[in-house]
Amino acid sequence: MSTARDINLSPSQLALKLATREAFKAAGGQDFCASELGCAQSRLSDYASPNTGDFISIDKVLMVEALGAGKAGHPHITRALARASGGEFLDRSADDGEAEALDVHLPRFAAEAGDLIRHLAQGVALKGRLTTPQLHELNRQVVETLDALLALYGDLNDVPAGTLVSRQLEMPLAAAALIPIRRTDSS
Repeated sequence: MSTARDINLSPSQLALKLATREAFKAAGGQDFCASELGCAQSRLSDYASPNTGDFISIDKVLMVEALGAGKAGHPHITRALARASGGEFLDRSADDGEAEALDVHLPRFAAEAGDLIRHLAQGVALKGRLTTPQLHELNRQVVETLDALLALYGDLNDVPAGTLVSRQLEMPLAAAALIPIRRTDSS
């Protein structure tokens, strides 16, 4: 049976396809993933193709994302699913249970925001005419900046590990930044 290749997908479905492609890359490529999952590489190609309506099953998502753990953007598909549901994925996998101080968050956020601003400026200089790789890189920079903000949000609000955080946060980040995370004195 042949897979239809003339499908029109929604923006969130296309984002899932892109995330699936990125997850395969992070996990070692489609050939490696096919051998680990016990399925044909052509099947994985369909899961990542924007021209088919086939999507990877959740059990395979878990396996592929486990193979790509530690790579930039991980977990790709879970993030895309969270966004499609109106939320964001808060990665607390390296969380030791202790909130980081603001002075730890500041340099990370500044670095990520600086990279994002540099890529946005390049896009403006090109009058918005970005190539597909440039667009993917800009998207990656947005995700990394968002991750830095979500880590700060999680520490400010003691959000448990693995929580999906709504885009409609309980309080604006600017206001939350004025609230001390912890006191350093005994009073």
